[in-house]
Amino acid sequence: MSPLAPHLQNEPRQSTVPWVPVALGSAVVIAAIAFLVWPSGVPAKPVAVAGRVTWRGNPVAGGTIVFAPDYRKGHSGNLGMALMDYQGHYEIQTDGQPGLIPGWYAITVAPPGSASPMGWPYKYHHPESSGLNCEVKAGGNPAFDFNLE
Repeated sequence: MSPLAPHLQNEPRQSTVPWVPVALGSAVVIAAIAFLVWPSGVPAKPVAVAGRVTWRGNPVAGGTIVFAPDYRKGHSGNLGMALMDYQGHYEIQTDGQPGLIPGWYAITVAPPGSASPMGWPYKYHHPESSGLNCEVKAGGNPAFDFNLE
């Protein structure tokens, strides 16, 4: 240290960042992110989904109906599907189990066999063009009937 220039001597630096509030704020942000990302302990339970499909008033006998989670409405997960009986009735299954997890679904319908009947609109083969959607609710659902034209 120079006795001639005391103003040039290094003073102990004090931090301008208040460490305690920054540390607490960081801990709160990390905890909030962990809460939002961490899976909850109780998975949603599938609920029964059934109905009937007709095309121009006639049952779509032996066709296939698929409920795909509608990502446009914030729903993700596994899709459900079913074969329709001779009267067009169906009961959706997901991964071999009856029902669907509650949420929004886009629906596709395909007639039986590889060839579509004369006049069958191919828009029903894709969830984004079918125009068919529904919300499956946890408390129970009415029959999801679709009359295709």
